[in-house]
Amino acid sequence: MKAQTIFALLICLAPGDRLPAAASGDANWPQFRGPNGSGVANACKPPVKVVADRAAWKAPLPPGKSSPVLWNGRIFLTGVEAGRLATLALDAKSGKFLWKKLASEVRLESVHTANSVAASTPCADERRVYVYFFDWRDGNHDGFWTKEEFIADLTVGLGRPNLTAIRPGGTGDITESHVSWNLRNGIPEISSPVLHSGRLYLIRDGRMLSCVNATTGEVVYRERLGAAGQYSASPVVANGHVYLVSSKGMLTVVKAGDKFVIAHQADLKASVAATPAMDPNSLYVRADDAMLAFR
Repeated sequence: MKAQTIFALLICLAPGDRLPAAASGDANWPQFRGPNGSGVANACKPPVKVVADRAAWKAPLPPGKSSPVLWNGRIFLTGVEAGRLATLALDAKSGKFLWKKLASEVRLESVHTANSVAASTPCADERRVYVYFFDWRDGNHDGFWTKEEFIADLTVGLGRPNLTAIRPGGTGDITESHVSWNLRNGIPEISSPVLHSGRLYLIRDGRMLSCVNATTGEVVYRERLGAAGQYSASPVVANGHVYLVSSKGMLTVVKAGDKFVIAHQADLKASVAATPAMDPNSLYVRADDAMLAFR
């Protein structure tokens, strides 16, 4: 994939600022979609019945769309503050602001109003936090997308929705030998699917949730959530439930399994594009202007 980088930042903490030692199990959510990037945290038990106006804490944030990550009690994310790219750290228990690192002043690329130059999610380990700011489609840096720039990286399907299961191995053209199944309906525009207990869960605009048998590609169910808004945030799974958040801040919790059962819904009354993060007893949701913790 071709990429044009406007700014890449590696935060190397000084020895005195070293991050706390790693916590065990699913206590850390160190990258986009958490442990192994799977979006699944079986050991976590965040609340199922979230009450919008009873957050454990709410902390103001600069604009940005990166998803939060956690490392041993600290939350890391990015934003744009007074025209500067910023990385922030919060205390996960209290929401207290810990520190902020501003990047060097650079000319920020123009992006679509639905996007942000602070959209890429950080990752963390016991020594460092890594953040990356970019705009990868404006190849000539003129502030506009041409048709050619937009489709340059769309090498599969060219806009046709498609979910494909491919078996490992094989060489050359494996279309007939290693493609197990294709699905072309109910495919998300932005959010990633999540795999749990042999089932894929996919949420697309129009509030349509699909549950698919990962082995056969059979659609187990396809139902509307009744929660307004588009879906940029990817679903995450914990505590036997699938957590989904729409762009208008409608949080829906669905029981994991073959039957479609909505366990709870809550209107957070906030714009949400970031994928939630979790720790053993909390759900963290990044809105456009604030971080919310629910326990």
